[in-house]
Amino acid sequence: MNQSLFKQILKLIRFVLLSNTVLAGLIAVVGYFRRWETGFQYGEGFSFGGFAIIGVGVLSLIGFWSSTRDFSYQYSQSAGNQSILDRSVQLSSEVLQKFSFQIDTILSGALAIVIGAILQTCF
Repeated sequence: MNQSLFKQILKLIRFVLLSNTVLAGLIAVVGYFRRWETGFQYGEGFSFGGFAIIGVGVLSLIGFWSSTRDFSYQYSQSAGNQSILDRSVQLSSEVLQKFSFQIDTILSGALAIVIGAILQTCF
């Protein structure tokens, strides 16, 4: 396995676990103050939090598209010795970089929604 791919996967796992840990802490605080007593209520909190995390990712992508579709934004490449393949690889890596946060938030939100569904079903 490529070393950089392995590092990216570890970074993704770290983000998903950290964001869901923070979400669990927030849900615990809200549940304490709202006096939640059942797992179903905590499951609803996880589901709502999961959709909120996904919403943050979608809004970040909307912000990216609106900033690059402005007349003040200019993307240019210097006239260099890059082949068409090199330019395509560079463009695809830049686009993937823009979408990577949304991918991270979708996976993190999906895990929170699955945790919420398990809590709502089992408790």
